[in-house]
Amino acid sequence: MRIKKVTIHNFKSIRNDFVLDIDKKVTALVGASESGKTNVLKALEKFNKGAEYEQDDFCTFCGEEPNPDFQMVSIVFAVTPEEKKILEDTTFELVGTEEMTVTKCFGGHYLVNDHTYPFPPSPNTPDAVQDLLNEASRNVKELKGMLEQVYGQRAELGPQLEAVGQSLDELAKYLSQSDEFTPLKRSEGADPFAQLLERWRTVQDSLTQLPESTPDIENTIANLRGEIEADEETFAQLLELPPVGMDILDLVPEFVYLQDQDVEFLEDSIAIPELEQSPEKHKTMMKLLALAGLTIQDLRIDNATTRRRILRNAGRKVSQSLNRAWLQEPEISLEFDVSENTLRIHIQGREEHYGRLSDRSEGFQWFLAFHLNFVASSSEIDNTVLLLDEPGIHLHAAGQKDLLEGFEEIAKSMQIIYTTHSAYMINKNFPQRIRAVLKGGPEQGTYVDNKAYQPTKGGPYEPIRSAIGLSLGNSLFLGMKNLIVEGIVDHILLAAVARRFAGEGEELINLQEVCITPAGGAQNVPYLAYLASHEDMKTVVLLDSDAEGEKAAKRIDKEGVFNKDNVIRIGDAAIDKKGRIPKTLEDLFEPGFYQSAIEAAYKEVKGSKFVLPELPQAGKKGRAGGAAEEGVTNNNLSEPTDGSEAGEHRISSDKQGIVKQYSNLFEEKELGDFDKVLVAKKVTEMLDENWSLDKESSKMFQKLFKLITQKLA
Repeated sequence: MRIKKVTIHNFKSIRNDFVLDIDKKVTALVGASESGKTNVLKALEKFNKGAEYEQDDFCTFCGEEPNPDFQMVSIVFAVTPEEKKILEDTTFELVGTEEMTVTKCFGGHYLVNDHTYPFPPSPNTPDAVQDLLNEASRNVKELKGMLEQVYGQRAELGPQLEAVGQSLDELAKYLSQSDEFTPLKRSEGADPFAQLLERWRTVQDSLTQLPESTPDIENTIANLRGEIEADEETFAQLLELPPVGMDILDLVPEFVYLQDQDVEFLEDSIAIPELEQSPEKHKTMMKLLALAGLTIQDLRIDNATTRRRILRNAGRKVSQSLNRAWLQEPEISLEFDVSENTLRIHIQGREEHYGRLSDRSEGFQWFLAFHLNFVASSSEIDNTVLLLDEPGIHLHAAGQKDLLEGFEEIAKSMQIIYTTHSAYMINKNFPQRIRAVLKGGPEQGTYVDNKAYQPTKGGPYEPIRSAIGLSLGNSLFLGMKNLIVEGIVDHILLAAVARRFAGEGEELINLQEVCITPAGGAQNVPYLAYLASHEDMKTVVLLDSDAEGEKAAKRIDKEGVFNKDNVIRIGDAAIDKKGRIPKTLEDLFEPGFYQSAIEAAYKEVKGSKFVLPELPQAGKKGRAGGAAEEGVTNNNLSEPTDGSEAGEHRISSDKQGIVKQYSNLFEEKELGDFDKVLVAKKVTEMLDENWSLDKESSKMFQKLFKLITQKLA
């Protein structure tokens, strides 16, 4: 299950309601030392089954005393269609649920959607099963009676009748053991319904051995077979259901808390018998062997030539994986050696001799161990949320950048929540993932800013800068090459599109070199541009082609605070055949794509029944291929959907642009404010999940990024 939101009550430095929004992949908790970041992770670790709260876990300054029913941590989980079916089959309380809230109380018990857990048995399960068993038993008795009546005592059918009788007796006996069908006793490989089906089919097989000598007999046998097949179909359906009474908490992921010292370093050498007898004590070494494709048997090969060849190939495989991850130092080689029944590991950097791993820096040893345990083997780890407390603290800034890339690989199979007070452990290309953890006074305790990426009056990323004590000129916010944009949405969309093209083998812009910085509105762009250029940083400004963007451009030109030749307007990137100019970045997307993103984003917020209203002038949504009701699926939106000619991009004819149109529509339909940040996050997900841009969108974004890179050269 995927986490959407966490609420923590009165845990250590956290008092009252601490509500934390969780990203689908990686969530960064940024804050100064002693702000309470670790307490957030520890609260989640205590959510695990079997973990017990202690008196010291309860907030000491909250003015309350803990009691067993006090709700400590509540987690909202998104429910997939598969999980929804399991929940509905398990209990009536969760029928129709699209998200599930699980709460752990101080006494260690849980609530699920505000109901005490475990739930009472569902009335539709054991009783219904028992009714089916009783009906099957009646059918068996009826079958025996009909066979005796039809065939009588015909001696020549003795063996066949005896076979049928034995199979019926065995089936009847099994049906009488109704306690074996108790849902909690069902287990993989020994399901009583599967065994029942096996006996049912044995009866069918024995019936085929009986002759059908008269029409009456043929009709009787046909009717009996029909009843048996109907019962068989019923029990086959029961096989598809999950074991009723299953522990719903088994669907909840396990929270694994790690500090740097918890990562087991790789040994320089180990005796092969020790590794064979106690592999659980040498998990990192076993992960290394798995990545290398080695087994204990490979290490014991007697033929030295064969063994050296296998070990050499294994070393190359590990070296390739490590070089893809550890980018700050290319051409690292790892070598295996076996002698005197001992496995030894040697490592070599460029222009170095092979040496012991323990002679390398602590940061490198930690990175290698983390890579083996989590990055290279992430696909093997199931239903887990990784809680990392100040990861990579011993790494150089370049190593921390490599670690962030490793997080992206891990996040393909599990969510990560990590804490940091290092500017270099903040991935500026995913600002929407950043949460600022701050420490208030005794009346407030630890609190969180879930929208720390939103610029304030203090400038871009002010909450984050305050949390970790950085100035605006710090390299996290401004670099040697800068692209200053109006707002956070521009940052999110540009980074997402750049990653999409990079994933297809075309790098439009190097996100590691170019720092995209949102100014918090067009009115703030001139000052930020002046600040960057004054420090001799190469800087380009990107402004919307709307009224606010026009004001900012004129101010830059009039005041001379920045080179106007380095100002790009969205309209400079694309003008379609009819002369319509896109106002914002959103107008560069095909409307069907952007509308699909809106609908998918709001379905998550408002529920699956949400229907996106139609724009008045469109007459229809213009969705290419149609948006799925339960979520978004991959489509290549390459064809026009609003009546435009093929090859012509569908820029809105409305002078206000698509964002303004939907803002007006949401206000008109009383749907609340149109949240373009929410939609931008969904666009990011869609592009990261291999949605493709249509041809015209691709051309315009290519043109836009080309303008940017030319001016930054």
